Amino acid sequence: MGVTLGKIAFGRDKWWSYSTEKEGEESFTEIFDLFHGFCLPFFNSTQSAKDIISAYESNIWRASKIGSKILWGTSGWENYDFGHVYLMAGNRKESLKQFDKSLEVFDGDEREWAKIAFESVINIKKIVMADQATIDRYLTETIEESKQKLKLTGWE
Repeated sequence: MGVTLGKIAFGRDKWWSYSTEKEGEESFTEIFDLFHGFCLPFFNSTQSAKDIISAYESNIWRASKIGSKILWGTSGWENYDFGHVYLMAGNRKESLKQFDKSLEVFDGDEREWAKIAFESVINIKKIVMADQATIDRYLTETIEESKQKLKLTGWE
């Protein structure tokens, strides 16, 4: 998400001290409380693609304590990620819109990674326009590859 706990809770970045045992205990207590007050509610409310889309489209819980402080991604990559989220939710039309926005960012960028990303999005758009079985296979394979790369064995 790209935002620190301090920015979510206080509107600014914060560094916690661990210079002494007492400061460390106070810091960990505060971090624990903030995690329970901000992070867990967010993650608990965004467990499915549709939940994530709802949070994204409503600018995170409408007027919640997190507000608009979530940074969903950098230019191009946010749309790349949400192209996948909308596809997972079964919304091909919005998925294609997100991938088109991603293409606009990557198009003409001469850096090697941007060229690779551009080609990847072109290929993904072909999958989005294919039959449902092709989409399901792509999503399943993509999720499994991500779990393996991140070493998330045993996750559903």
